[in-house]
Amino acid sequence: MSFICFCRRWRLVAAGANLTWLLALATANADTSLSFDQALAIARQQAPVLAAGSAQLLARQNSAMAAGELPDPTLTGGLTNLPISGDGPFSLNEDFMTMKSIGVMQRFTHRDKRQANRSLAQAEIFLARTQLRLDEIQLQTDVALSWMTRHEIEQKIALLEQLLADNQRLQETVNARLAGGNGSLADSILPQEQQLLLEERKDQLLTQRQQVIATLQQWLGEAAGLPLDGSWPVWEIDGTALKNNLRMHPAFALFEPRTALLDAELRKAKAAKKSDWSLELSYANRASPYSDMMNMKFTLDLPLFSGRRQDPLIAARYSELDQLEAESEAGLRRMAAQLDNHLAELERLQRAVTRQQSGLLPLAVDRVKLVQDAWRDGKAPLSELITAKLGLGEAELRLIELQSAHARLAALLYFSHGSDVSHEHTSAPATEETTQ
Repeated sequence: MSFICFCRRWRLVAAGANLTWLLALATANADTSLSFDQALAIARQQAPVLAAGSAQLLARQNSAMAAGELPDPTLTGGLTNLPISGDGPFSLNEDFMTMKSIGVMQRFTHRDKRQANRSLAQAEIFLARTQLRLDEIQLQTDVALSWMTRHEIEQKIALLEQLLADNQRLQETVNARLAGGNGSLADSILPQEQQLLLEERKDQLLTQRQQVIATLQQWLGEAAGLPLDGSWPVWEIDGTALKNNLRMHPAFALFEPRTALLDAELRKAKAAKKSDWSLELSYANRASPYSDMMNMKFTLDLPLFSGRRQDPLIAARYSELDQLEAESEAGLRRMAAQLDNHLAELERLQRAVTRQQSGLLPLAVDRVKLVQDAWRDGKAPLSELITAKLGLGEAELRLIELQSAHARLAALLYFSHGSDVSHEHTSAPATEETTQ
């Protein structure tokens, strides 16, 4: 029943969101930036994995049209009682028993077997449709996480560019002080060292950006390299609702079509104990003046040894159903434990973001101001100022990392628990840049 609700939700979303996706796709092609929503829309339209899943579903639907049909009739023909010795060997007209025959034979598969084949075909369609939805959810999750990873890298690059510019201004200030007879020659070396270290970190981030763009290209094509637009997407995660609707998890929904498939295979195994039969009608022509003949023949299967043939297969299907039920329960427990861990980690990350924004980052700003004033007054060495500025930069980088980790985990919970791919969310408010 849970999967039926899951299916209905997806149908409603698909009807309402297709227009949104198309508009987002058109916007992405027209603009020179890539928003979070546009990335998801382009991936849904272009991803080969969804095209493959749709083709598989269509194949199952086409195959189901032939399921349960009777086999084609068989044309028969031949010679009967052809003499090979005597007065007229190999003659078709000498012996009255020689007949030329032609006929047709039809095999009639038992009704239960045909119904089992229909059920099996429908179960395969059910499974293919479910797998396509799971592929779509996985695609949305992968694209969302990759987009946010790139957004984190872009923010870090922008921050490092600010740090490099600030360090360059510091270098100019130090040179001016030295020209005025203040400070020591060693002071001119420290900003240069810091500049090189910052450039090294920026190079690492540039490489990481190229790597994540390459990852996005498998879903977005050329649009993966566009500049990003927007901030962190924010979802309201209701932990209680997720726990109460754990069976709505897409991965858990796969158990229902698998159960339907095994049920159909069980019915097919039981139907194998039922007898098929066939009917053959033939016309036999004899040489004049002998009369022609008509033949009718019946055949009937006799499943007399079911204990060694059909019954073991039936028992195997029952065992597979028991296995699937046990796997379902184990999967439910595993997902419940995983959900608890994720929710706890999400709360920790939220506390860490708040602590970093309202506590550690302001303290780092205050420290820079105090040390900078002391250095200008000649009461603190330049190394202490550089250390303070480095600490502020690290605090800002840490905030970006925490915000990214929180957003990615929220996205994982949102998409992996079968939430609508219309992904109604808000954007995180832009954080005010710290003036250094």
